[in-house]
Amino acid sequence: MAVRIQIYKWLLMVALWPLTSLLVPAWASGSLPAQNARLAYVQDCLVSIFENSSLTIQYGFINDIKDGNGFTAGRSGFTSKTGDMLELLIEYERLAPNNRLTRYIEPLKRVYGTSDTASISALKQDWLLAAKDDPLFKVAQDSVNDRLYRKPAQQVGQELGLQLPIAYAAIYETGIQHGYGENYDSITKIIERATKKLGGTPKDGLSELTWLHAFLKEREEDLRHPENKDYAPTFLHAVDRVRAIQTILSDRNYDLSKPITVTVYGDTFTF
Repeated sequence: MAVRIQIYKWLLMVALWPLTSLLVPAWASGSLPAQNARLAYVQDCLVSIFENSSLTIQYGFINDIKDGNGFTAGRSGFTSKTGDMLELLIEYERLAPNNRLTRYIEPLKRVYGTSDTASISALKQDWLLAAKDDPLFKVAQDSVNDRLYRKPAQQVGQELGLQLPIAYAAIYETGIQHGYGENYDSITKIIERATKKLGGTPKDGLSELTWLHAFLKEREEDLRHPENKDYAPTFLHAVDRVRAIQTILSDRNYDLSKPITVTVYGDTFTF
């Protein structure tokens, strides 16, 4: 469930990510593994709740949720339209050559940029079996998720001058839904609009909480009024994602160290 058509242009950025690891918060650089692990745990819980209404990562989920993205599947909502599902299957093939899903790599290339699922309908059952039977499929999902979403979120946060774990969690989950392209509904443009309205970022000396609230407001505005009208029903439903982050902010749980309780799509989760 994401706007990620231009995802491949970010692969180069991700490859250069280690070069940007200077002058970042201690927890973000990995020098405090326990706190870093807590951030990753909260990020994963939030995305799993938002994507699959579960605290357990749903590696085996796959369905056409009728949002124009073809099949949506796995831990990050990888989609057949936007390229990240293809990226995943290529990584899985690297880890486990000639696996159950190898035969879908070429068909996924053909449906890239479309909502077609008819020509890859058998993928649904094979995806479920791969997630059930092969631990390497989960490893591949984790690897691609980190490369396409977690590391870019960390880099964006660093470039903005963010320090608070809650801010990094917000950037991460927004990136998964909206993607890092250049279209109006992308996280890239949401950040640009929020920053323009405030006249800067925390890196420029603005209050991080002020910037984060402006970012969330701009993100909610996009969810309610996306430029791509194909996403309108799904995006409107996803306003609860913003509400969940705002709940954590209201609890002043900025470092995510306290237990978190959020209500999303009518269900309440504590973690």
